[in-house]
Amino acid sequence: VDKGERVWRLLPTPGIWPEGKSHTLHLPAGDFDPKRPDIVVCEGPWDGMALWEASHGIDVDVIAVPGCNVWRDEWTALCRGKHVTLMFDSDHPRTHGGKTFRAGLDGMYRVARKLNGITASVKWLRWGKEGWDESKPSGWDVRDHLSASADRTAALDALLAKVEDVRTSWFLPVPSANW
Repeated sequence: VDKGERVWRLLPTPGIWPEGKSHTLHLPAGDFDPKRPDIVVCEGPWDGMALWEASHGIDVDVIAVPGCNVWRDEWTALCRGKHVTLMFDSDHPRTHGGKTFRAGLDGMYRVARKLNGITASVKWLRWGKEGWDESKPSGWDVRDHLSASADRTAALDALLAKVEDVRTSWFLPVPSANW
């Protein structure tokens, strides 16, 4: 667009995505402050943008991974010593090849294990009793939740009320069958 209009472009954050890497970490340009004690990790840049907009005024860094199966080791350094909250999608279980997957929940589990002992704490967004919300479509996410309400402050408060400490069983050498 060349009419003097501002255009939003979803681009990799400079300095975070080394040349030639296939996945990128997204965060609002100019807003990341390494001195902040809290980081929220969203699944997907659109969720990250929606949360960042809704949480403006709260002293928290919001970053977004490109998907629930992506966590690069170099991102762990951003979380060192911080209180990290994982907010991945509410994906319902699906079975493939005889194995059951819960994409968002499984992703939070993997990232929490990588951050264990490095961060001050790790919390997760527990969408429902089993980790996902059966009353919403599979894939329901932060952006869906915030966009479903005219009152974004109330929607953010409701979302934050679902956050809890990760289960200690997530850090056992062999994962528990009961999440």
